[in-house]
Amino acid sequence: MSFSGSTEDMIAVRNLIDAYGDAVIRRDLDAFGACWHEEAVWEYEAGTFAGKENILKQWKFIHDGSHGVRGVDTRFFSSTPGAINLSHATGAGLTYICIRSHDAESDEHISYYGVYHDEWVKASERWLFKCRRFKQLYSYCH
Repeated sequence: MSFSGSTEDMIAVRNLIDAYGDAVIRRDLDAFGACWHEEAVWEYEAGTFAGKENILKQWKFIHDGSHGVRGVDTRFFSSTPGAINLSHATGAGLTYICIRSHDAESDEHISYYGVYHDEWVKASERWLFKCRRFKQLYSYCH
């Protein structure tokens, strides 16, 4: 994989990736929303959600009335960029993730591993997610 762009911009994109993970762990809707461009697209196994407003509605849906995503408590979220390629005010890359969760009802621990195919855009001097397409690579319960 490759990394290209100014060091300053690559650090800013890495900070965005880390802010996303932090928002997931803390279940912070405002912090999660601050990561997205108004015209963003979020795609994962539940579907494709276009526009920041729809992304935030989906975020609220999967968290309302439960302890976390799908009723499980996310205990750990780690992300590692596999590629960051930036040019002017746009970019694309890969972000590998690991999520560890606990389902209190079944007392199962769940591990998810996957990759986000990311697109970023720089708007008002901030890098934001323009598109995140998730592909699960592996999961298991223990």
